[in-house]
Amino acid sequence: MPQPITTSPSQIAIDLSTGQSVNVRQMRWPQARVFLHRLSALGGQLGSSMGSLAGEINLAEVGRSVIQRLPELIATSTEMSELLVAGCVAEISDGKLKLEDLSVSDFARLLDASVSVTLTPETMLTFGAVSAPS
Repeated sequence: MPQPITTSPSQIAIDLSTGQSVNVRQMRWPQARVFLHRLSALGGQLGSSMGSLAGEINLAEVGRSVIQRLPELIATSTEMSELLVAGCVAEISDGKLKLEDLSVSDFARLLDASVSVTLTPETMLTFGAVSAPS
Protein backbone atom coordinates (compact mmCIF):
# COMPACT_ATOMS: atom_id res chain seq x y z
CA MET A 1 0.00 0.00 0.00
CA PRO A 2 1.36 3.46 -0.86
CA GLN A 3 2.70 5.63 1.93
CA PRO A 4 0.47 8.60 2.83
CA ILE A 5 1.40 11.87 1.16
CA THR A 6 0.78 14.89 3.34
CA THR A 7 1.83 17.84 1.20
CA SER A 8 -1.49 19.67 1.44
CA PRO A 9 -2.50 21.66 4.50
CA SER A 10 -5.58 20.58 6.41
CA GLN A 11 -6.83 24.16 6.68
CA ILE A 12 -6.35 27.34 4.66
CA ALA A 13 -7.29 30.85 5.82
CA ILE A 14 -8.90 33.02 3.12
CA ASP A 15 -9.45 36.76 3.42
CA LEU A 16 -12.64 37.68 1.58
CA SER A 17 -13.11 40.96 -0.30
CA THR A 18 -15.50 42.02 2.49
CA GLY A 19 -12.63 41.95 4.99
CA GLN A 20 -13.95 38.79 6.66
CA SER A 21 -11.50 35.93 7.12
CA VAL A 22 -12.72 32.33 6.86
CA ASN A 23 -11.01 28.99 7.27
CA VAL A 24 -11.37 26.34 4.60
CA ARG A 25 -10.97 22.86 6.06
CA GLN A 26 -11.43 19.34 4.83
CA MET A 27 -15.09 18.40 4.60
CA ARG A 28 -16.50 16.38 7.49
CA TRP A 29 -17.83 12.89 6.82
CA PRO A 30 -21.59 13.64 6.92
CA GLN A 31 -21.14 16.37 4.30
CA ALA A 32 -18.61 14.31 2.37
CA ARG A 33 -21.10 11.43 2.19
CA VAL A 34 -23.63 13.69 0.44
CA PHE A 35 -20.90 15.09 -1.80
CA LEU A 36 -19.64 11.62 -2.74
CA HIS A 37 -23.19 10.41 -3.42
CA ARG A 38 -23.72 13.25 -5.89
CA LEU A 39 -20.25 12.71 -7.34
CA SER A 40 -21.02 9.02 -7.90
CA ALA A 41 -24.20 10.01 -9.73
CA LEU A 42 -22.09 12.25 -11.96
CA GLY A 43 -19.70 9.34 -12.49
CA GLY A 44 -22.64 7.03 -13.23
CA GLN A 45 -23.79 9.38 -15.96
CA LEU A 46 -20.28 9.39 -17.39
CA GLY A 47 -20.06 5.59 -17.17
CA SER A 48 -23.42 5.00 -18.84
CA SER A 49 -22.50 7.34 -21.68
CA MET A 50 -19.32 5.30 -22.21
CA GLY A 51 -21.02 1.92 -21.83
CA SER A 52 -21.37 1.42 -25.55
CA LEU A 53 -17.61 1.82 -25.94
CA ALA A 54 -16.76 -0.76 -23.26
CA GLY A 55 -15.25 -3.21 -25.73
CA GLU A 56 -13.04 -0.53 -27.25
CA ILE A 57 -11.61 1.06 -24.12
CA ASN A 58 -9.96 -0.02 -20.88
CA LEU A 59 -12.48 0.91 -18.16
CA ALA A 60 -9.82 0.73 -15.42
CA GLU A 61 -7.79 3.35 -17.29
CA VAL A 62 -10.90 5.49 -17.66
CA GLY A 63 -11.54 5.21 -13.92
CA ARG A 64 -7.99 6.29 -13.09
CA SER A 65 -8.28 9.19 -15.51
CA VAL A 66 -11.56 10.33 -13.95
CA ILE A 67 -10.06 10.24 -10.44
CA GLN A 68 -7.07 12.30 -11.60
CA ARG A 69 -9.45 14.83 -13.15
CA LEU A 70 -11.79 15.14 -10.13
CA PRO A 71 -10.76 18.73 -9.33
CA GLU A 72 -11.51 19.79 -12.91
CA LEU A 73 -14.82 17.88 -12.99
CA ILE A 74 -15.93 19.44 -9.72
CA ALA A 75 -14.93 22.94 -10.79
CA THR A 76 -17.01 22.66 -13.98
CA SER A 77 -20.13 21.54 -12.09
CA THR A 78 -21.92 24.38 -10.31
CA GLU A 79 -23.78 22.04 -7.95
CA MET A 80 -20.63 20.10 -7.02
CA SER A 81 -18.58 23.30 -6.58
CA GLU A 82 -21.16 24.86 -4.28
CA LEU A 83 -21.58 21.64 -2.31
CA LEU A 84 -17.81 21.34 -1.83
CA VAL A 85 -17.34 24.96 -0.72
CA ALA A 86 -20.35 24.82 1.61
CA GLY A 87 -18.97 21.65 3.20
CA CYS A 88 -15.47 23.08 3.67
CA VAL A 89 -16.30 26.53 5.04
CA ALA A 90 -17.86 26.36 8.51
CA GLU A 91 -19.29 29.87 8.22
CA ILE A 92 -21.35 28.72 5.21
CA SER A 93 -22.37 25.43 6.84
CA ASP A 94 -23.45 27.35 9.95
CA GLY A 95 -25.43 29.92 7.94
CA LYS A 96 -23.22 32.85 9.03
CA LEU A 97 -22.13 33.40 5.42
CA LYS A 98 -24.25 32.75 2.34
CA LEU A 99 -22.94 31.52 -1.00
CA GLU A 100 -25.08 34.08 -2.83
CA ASP A 101 -23.35 36.91 -0.92
CA LEU A 102 -19.90 35.91 -2.19
CA SER A 103 -18.23 37.71 -5.07
CA VAL A 104 -17.08 35.61 -8.00
CA SER A 105 -13.44 36.03 -7.02
CA ASP A 106 -14.14 35.09 -3.39
CA PHE A 107 -16.04 31.97 -4.48
CA ALA A 108 -13.23 31.01 -6.88
CA ARG A 109 -10.62 31.32 -4.11
CA LEU A 110 -12.79 29.32 -1.71
CA LEU A 111 -13.32 26.64 -4.35
CA ASP A 112 -9.59 26.42 -5.06
CA ALA A 113 -8.82 26.09 -1.33
CA SER A 114 -11.65 23.56 -0.85
CA VAL A 115 -10.28 21.36 -3.63
CA SER A 116 -6.76 21.66 -2.15
CA VAL A 117 -7.72 20.60 1.36
CA THR A 118 -10.25 17.93 0.38
CA LEU A 119 -8.68 16.26 -2.63
CA THR A 120 -5.21 15.87 -1.17
CA PRO A 121 -2.73 13.52 -2.83
CA GLU A 122 -3.35 11.08 0.03
CA THR A 123 -7.11 11.18 -0.53
CA MET A 124 -6.69 10.79 -4.29
CA LEU A 125 -4.43 7.75 -3.78
CA THR A 126 -6.99 6.25 -1.41
CA PHE A 127 -9.86 6.83 -3.85
CA GLY A 128 -7.74 5.29 -6.58
CA ALA A 129 -6.98 2.22 -4.46
CA VAL A 130 -10.61 1.79 -3.40
CA SER A 131 -11.96 2.16 -6.92
CA ALA A 132 -9.39 -0.12 -8.57
CA PRO A 133 -10.73 -3.52 -9.60
CA SER A 134 -9.54 -6.40 -7.42
